[in-house]
Amino acid sequence: MKVLIVKKKSGLDLFGDRVEEQVALGVFPASDLAKLRTAHEEHQQTLCSLYDELSKAKIDYQEVSKETIWPFTESSKQALMQGPIHMERANREFAMLPEWATPANREHFAAILCVGGDGTILSAGQHIKDSIPLVGIKSSSTSVGFLCAYNKQNLPSCIDRLRNDRLKCTQVERLSAEVTFVRDVATYTTPPVLNDFLFTNLNPAAVTQYRLVIGHLSEEQRSSGIWMATPAGSTAAIAAAGGKRCTLDSKTFQYTVRERYVTSQETSTFNAGFFNPEKERFEIEIRCKSAILALDGQHGYVRLSYGDRIVLKRSSPVQLATKV
Repeated sequence: MKVLIVKKKSGLDLFGDRVEEQVALGVFPASDLAKLRTAHEEHQQTLCSLYDELSKAKIDYQEVSKETIWPFTESSKQALMQGPIHMERANREFAMLPEWATPANREHFAAILCVGGDGTILSAGQHIKDSIPLVGIKSSSTSVGFLCAYNKQNLPSCIDRLRNDRLKCTQVERLSAEVTFVRDVATYTTPPVLNDFLFTNLNPAAVTQYRLVIGHLSEEQRSSGIWMATPAGSTAAIAAAGGKRCTLDSKTFQYTVRERYVTSQETSTFNAGFFNPEKERFEIEIRCKSAILALDGQHGYVRLSYGDRIVLKRSSPVQLATKV
């Protein structure tokens, strides 16, 4: 048996030198650096515990970091470069398939263990194409772990269940977006998201103008953008924007328009609600100069311009390990 470990870098790894410098100058309080160090130590302790449990269970593993560019196959690079969407257009290397996610390699992993928090799960979730269990392990007290079933304390139970094929998993729905670029006469399908999409103006202070199509009805809108969430994402940003919380095993998706501007002469029909992309078309036609479609927060984005179109599609679900 072999598993893939996807681990995050701690805040100390990413920003420690900068924070330490600012603390020395008296700009940041010393407590800022202390928090980073505590979280870093907890993260490393969780990783060490995981290595020990895997060793005792005689389970092999391979590691990748979610912050680095994962290894890509040469065939996936060629396929991307020969396709209609260029790297600059997609604005990120997520259009290429990581080496571990190719069909020849996926079958070698019994599970993908995400060590960090929800962000680590979201990053790995974009690359899963089949039913490999996705296991979240919350590595520190400062990590957000809503999607994490395990932590340092219950790791022995996690590895025991994994070794004996007794992991409890929930099938969680995902969304993808088919983007049509009018200028390039090209279509690009995003990786699937486990949490949400955010469509908004490239300038966050500018009005986002677009035409929203749901089923056979449409409406011209001006707002700060639209949140579109999966059941797993229903407890995240869309909930703060007034959305409805759903259970992880729900099959429906929802949207919420952000800060809608409506004049006294306009009607306001599409403000929030649930939708099923298999039964009704959910489309956004861009009517502003520049916009973006963000994937799972900071985990990728696509730049858009006037006339481009977004159509949401139900993607293949993932098997997410859940608490026993």
